[in-house]
Amino acid sequence: MKRGFTLIELLIYLALVSVVVTSLILWVLNLSGVRNKNFAAVEVAANSQFVISEITREIKQAEAIVAPAAGAAGATLELDRPGALPNAVFRAVAGALYFEVVGNPPVAVSSSLVEVADLVFRNLTGAFDDRANVAVQAVVRFRDSASGDFAYEREINTAVSNRL
Repeated sequence: MKRGFTLIELLIYLALVSVVVTSLILWVLNLSGVRNKNFAAVEVAANSQFVISEITREIKQAEAIVAPAAGAAGATLELDRPGALPNAVFRAVAGALYFEVVGNPPVAVSSSLVEVADLVFRNLTGAFDDRANVAVQAVVRFRDSASGDFAYEREINTAVSNRL
């Protein structure tokens, strides 16, 4: 005698399968959120490191700090480069950090995926210092933070001295 499933058995099997499928879907969604957060964190960290390395390289090669003036702070850093090289300028425009050699068009230093905000250059050079010292502060955040998965930012605080 052949027997099929009873209605109660079918409902129990259906409930068990739906619990397993729901658990898998939630796990995949959570895994996707972690991946998105990790992507944003890596992008912000890489851009922060690149921005600092570019600013540091230019400051170390500079002869002097033109702007901001000694003891002052500003959103623009202008460096007097050695020899007959034109001055170099760093500034943030619309959330992107730009490097400009005076007389040439500016070049974006930061990626379009991140925003550089609250950028402040502070000239720490004293009257009797033989080196120019600059403090750099900024916040680098992932641009597409409409979704909470991509919300990530990193604060930059560093100081750099130029060469002797």
